[in-house]
Amino acid sequence: MKHLRVPLSYEDVAGLKAGDMVYISGDIFTSRSGFYRKFLEQGLPFPLDHTHNNVMLHSGPIVKKEGENNFNLKAISITTSVRFNKWEPEVIQRLGLRAIIAKGRVGRETREAMQKFGCVHLCRTGTFAGAFALKVTEIKSVDWLDLGLPEALWNFHFEDFGPLVVETDIYGNSCYDEVREQLEPKIDGFYKKLGIDGFEFAEK
Repeated sequence: MKHLRVPLSYEDVAGLKAGDMVYISGDIFTSRSGFYRKFLEQGLPFPLDHTHNNVMLHSGPIVKKEGENNFNLKAISITTSVRFNKWEPEVIQRLGLRAIIAKGRVGRETREAMQKFGCVHLCRTGTFAGAFALKVTEIKSVDWLDLGLPEALWNFHFEDFGPLVVETDIYGNSCYDEVREQLEPKIDGFYKKLGIDGFEFAEK
């Protein structure tokens, strides 16, 4: 088990291998589709210091507004990375991201960008959303509230956020590849029985 602190350095992520378990402490910002539309498609400047905030969390947190500038975090709901694959490589490069926290696997283009620029993909484990919220010690800031509470860019301070598993490391290795190698003979036989020989999951 490894404990990391944001901002992450290249050396931090270079020391991680697919399958490692980690906890992360520090400031982590959230992103969903609205973030990519504003930052990439509309060209709005990133509202945080990317040299400090270099870890991104794919989440639509459940937050209750209590007053003009008072928010109560209820849960950290984590979503999949592959749905953002068409935007991810550019964001990794432009913001110098060292880690993306989500669930599932990343697409091929994102995986290549992670290898090129030094970024890892960390996946949630079985911990429920309410427990992840308990790891937040402070809501540092919130931007782009016009997107709505779940889609806004939240900057949370976490202490020991995890446990998280390294799904993709900077060397191009993925936990899913190892599982696929072990199960491939059985999977291919199953697909053949179903009459869908050659089926592959989409990565875009």
